[in-house]
Amino acid sequence: MDKKKEIPYIEFTLKKIFEQNKISRYDVNIANKLFHKWQKLTEYKEDDEYPILNDILDKELICKN
Repeated sequence: MDKKKEIPYIEFTLKKIFEQNKISRYDVNIANKLFHKWQKLTEYKEDDEYPILNDILDKELICKN
């Protein structure tokens, strides 16, 4: 299967797996493999360069009593 057809097929299959009310271990294993394959085909890179540095507890409250 070529890349242009395989990516939508993987996305559709993943969506169908996660739409289920009950997800089996078998489905989780399949989804993990498909997601890994999708990452390779799309050359997906997770943006983890800058972690979240803002601490919401240090900010001033929006609504004051």
